Amino acid sequence: MNPLTLEVACQITTAARLHAQAAGLNATIAVVDAGGHLMTLERMDGAVLASLETAQVKARTAVLFGAPTRALPMAQPVTPALIGGVGYPVAFVPGGYPLRIGAELVGGIAVGGGTSEQDEAAVLAGLAVWERR
Repeated sequence: MNPLTLEVACQITTAARLHAQAAGLNATIAVVDAGGHLMTLERMDGAVLASLETAQVKARTAVLFGAPTRALPMAQPVTPALIGGVGYPVAFVPGGYPLRIGAELVGGIAVGGGTSEQDEAAVLAGLAVWERR
């Protein structure tokens, strides 16, 4: 049974939101399953509308490539063939992380709406909940 349940996804999302609030960031947090399908999406009051998309795209990108989005620009050359071949929009910017159990990829989390550093810090707060479970 996959431990990335809706309840756990909500706990991850809450931790990321609380971190963002404490930092004065209005953000959107997304958690997706291993197929990149949305489990939770939370847009904080005042978060820019574009963050609804960027959070989801970063979470899917982390799943599609099985790596933090921060690491991808250096590891993967961006070409039209890559973008078209994936079948989804991708985002090679900080703020998305895969969720794993050992080597098994079970989902992804991302935060959008702030600077790269702000998004990354909030997503790491959510990731910490996942790693403690």
